Amino acid sequence: MHGGTKFYPEYFLELNETYSNKDPAKKTEILNSLFALTQFAFEAELYIGYFQIPRFIESIYGAHITKGVIGSVANIKRFADQFLEHSKNINELESRGIVILTEGASELNFLTELYPDRNFDVVDYDGEGNKKRKSYYL
Repeated sequence: MHGGTKFYPEYFLELNETYSNKDPAKKTEILNSLFALTQFAFEAELYIGYFQIPRFIESIYGAHITKGVIGSVANIKRFADQFLEHSKNINELESRGIVILTEGASELNFLTELYPDRNFDVVDYDGEGNKKRKSYYL
């Protein structure tokens, strides 16, 4: 994710009116979902960056590139699964469904392949300059 994202403040604003009235277990679900999403975004960006540096992956994994990359994907998937698990218990989010926006086609393809039987939508907003298009507001 690029610096200056407004997602996290908007996430809390969406839940702000009801957050203070929630019981401690629901508050924990909200915070856990945000933490898992943050971890997912951080790890995904990190690995995308690794793949853009020539020969960097080979220098890390050597002869075990396939096992290393599969392990990395499993790590990223773990955070996405945690986000989905915690989010399904948040009523304000549950009624709208889950949509993950990607900045480009490669991220869209990655998530589509990673989650072929997913219960959420993945949409490519075609670059940072298009992220405010109203068609993506739910």
